[in-house]
Amino acid sequence: APADTAALHPLQEAVAAGFVETDREIFNRAVENLLAAVPPITDGRADAAVYHLLVCRRMVQARLERSGVQCAGGSNDLLDAARETADYPALEALFKKSLEELYGQMAGQVKKNEHKDIQKVTDYIAAHYCENLTLEVLAKHIHMNPFYFSSYFKKQLGQNFKDYLNRVRMEHALELLLNSDKRSYEIAEEVGFKDYRYFNEVFSRYYGKTPAAYRKSFKEQNNG
Repeated sequence: APADTAALHPLQEAVAAGFVETDREIFNRAVENLLAAVPPITDGRADAAVYHLLVCRRMVQARLERSGVQCAGGSNDLLDAARETADYPALEALFKKSLEELYGQMAGQVKKNEHKDIQKVTDYIAAHYCENLTLEVLAKHIHMNPFYFSSYFKKQLGQNFKDYLNRVRMEHALELLLNSDKRSYEIAEEVGFKDYRYFNEVFSRYYGKTPAAYRKSFKEQNNG
């Protein structure tokens, strides 16, 4: 039955909320509810239907832009295309397509931001690997929840934080081992290990020998 157009506002809000929360199930349901409500409320008036759907689309775009997502594409072109649709199913399809385009832009921006964040993390590790680095320190560096950061780190780099940090430290330890006369315990401390025995264990796991044995083997090969 026909209803007041004010009834559309919460439905439009639901679409915008579901969109920015990236919950596709909630979003799709909200879109279907809105599309089902527009025809009886507008009573077959094409311009009114176009108006209410484009208002919803603008609400979604406004929320994205407030979140820092830059959206391409002008509303005037969409308005012209909407006015040229032959019937309501065609208008529905155009509306859904325009939202999918926004979703793609949002996903691309999120991916770009994630790349920047993980680059900041790896740069920070490269500069501070010899310090007492923790997940909490790195999460704070990119303003992320520490509980989420662990899974985020592994998802982005394919290994957990501890393994990544140890690999960076081992690369520096090997360089010092082969290009200086520093003792193993001095190298361990310099690359961030407080426990010398643990340093030996990790080094052996990476390079198949203890630091002393590796240095000896290298010198013998080099002299040969």
